[in-house]
Amino acid sequence: MLLLDKGFYAVEGSVDPATVLWENLGTPIYKKLGRWFGTGSVVFLVLMISFFGLWGIAIFEKLHKQWIRQDCTGNEYYDIDNAFEDFLLPKSK
Repeated sequence: MLLLDKGFYAVEGSVDPATVLWENLGTPIYKKLGRWFGTGSVVFLVLMISFFGLWGIAIFEKLHKQWIRQDCTGNEYYDIDNAFEDFLLPKSK
């Protein structure tokens, strides 16, 4: 309601975006470097989280020493030492 007594807006045409030199908008070099550093930091952080996440999953899988037995000898699980001893036994025919 306050603008009713002020008159009309002055609407002018805009500048053609093809004629604007976007490199020369007056942004200081420290702001440009800050943006590059911030973007690089975020990308580096995401890559490190992904790398160490996958690496941790691989280590967890290697440390997992329990397998389900396929024969019915009564033990439901056995570890890698039992598997190696079982591997060293002579093959039955």
